Amino acid sequence: DFDADGAYYSAVLPAELTDMPMGDDARYSTLNINGEPQAGIIDAASTQPAGVLNQWLLYFIADDTDAALVTAGENAGAALSQPVDSPQGRYALLQDPSGALFYVISGAEM
Repeated sequence: DFDADGAYYSAVLPAELTDMPMGDDARYSTLNINGEPQAGIIDAASTQPAGVLNQWLLYFIADDTDAALVTAGENAGAALSQPVDSPQGRYALLQDPSGALFYVISGAEM
């Protein structure tokens, strides 16, 4: 429940919820503390298979998303998606050697 989740986090944390355009029909908001985005919430209900639980995914800011994918592969990690350009920057989903998922993003300052 995107709206309920956003209300919850903005009530529990000292954060202001701000809608952010994604360039498509996806709903995305940032949780801003002192005017700076610290986390984001995306309404992924329409893109996830039934039964997938809500989850947090970590984004690391990288100088070069494409280079980060190469480096991950050279170090027993894996790229799980091709890089995607978005208004927020170029990002891709990776997996570390122990199976943890994370994104790298470059381009726009987060």
